[in-house]
Amino acid sequence: MAVIQDYDNPQEAWSGYKELHKHHPTRELYVFHTCRNDVEVVEEFFSGVRQPF
Repeated sequence: MAVIQDYDNPQEAWSGYKELHKHHPTRELYVFHTCRNDVEVVEEFFSGVRQPF
């Protein structure tokens, strides 16, 4: 996991997330607030059916 960008407000972070996701739709991207000392991402298996867009 790596920091890609830092933002001053949540709206900028969300815009940055959407732009990165548009260019790299298969990558997993996360947005975390800097007040967190530890970052924990829990992967869960998805057993449902996903519809293509």
